[in-house]
Amino acid sequence: MASQVYLAHKTKIAGENLAIAVRSLADALERAFTNHAQALQEAATASEKYARRLVWATWALVGVTGALVLSTFLQLSRGN
Repeated sequence: MASQVYLAHKTKIAGENLAIAVRSLADALERAFTNHAQALQEAATASEKYARRLVWATWALVGVTGALVLSTFLQLSRGN
């Protein structure tokens, strides 16, 4: 009888320890997912910021290229 009580107590303790470990793991996973989601959001914001700058720079290059083509065309038409 004493061995059954001892085994029941040990089983109860093991179950409680397992529940604590699972709860701790679930908390850690929740924090990790939250941090990951935040990092993805920050990366998306930074990407959007740099994408806008890249679009502006591309249009600036298009404008400068157009000016160079026009300048070359004008020089050629004048015969220089």
